[in-house]
Amino acid sequence: HEEMFIQCWVERNEPIEWHCHNGGDWVRALSFAEKSSYAKELQKLPLIIKIGNVLVCHSLLPHKPLNEIITDIDDLYDFIIWQRDETFFGGPDGFITYAGHTIHSEITRYGNVIDIDTGAFLKYWPGHSGKLTIVDITNEETR
Repeated sequence: HEEMFIQCWVERNEPIEWHCHNGGDWVRALSFAEKSSYAKELQKLPLIIKIGNVLVCHSLLPHKPLNEIITDIDDLYDFIIWQRDETFFGGPDGFITYAGHTIHSEITRYGNVIDIDTGAFLKYWPGHSGKLTIVDITNEETR
């Protein structure tokens, strides 16, 4: 959703309604200066966060060694942000990868990938709980 924010509100490469439809309607109230400031900070965020043997990313990581992913990070940008194809679940061996982007009613595990996206932004959509899932990565406890 950070990428949608930048593409829709600042760079204007995508229709604003795309972001609004995906939880970004609140941005309408911001001034252009505020949007630009947020975008500048969002562009500083890493694509992958590594904490010990835990990786966190928005969507998915390919099933290849982490050093290869880091080397190819620019080429993998769209994959890491947008990939939904469950045949790609796997991530690098030796790591637990927490990801999202593909909404499930509950936390869903695919091998060493744990998808925690339970659709929090859908709170006001009929038929969705809008549940926000939080995971304590030190013990995999969820709230």
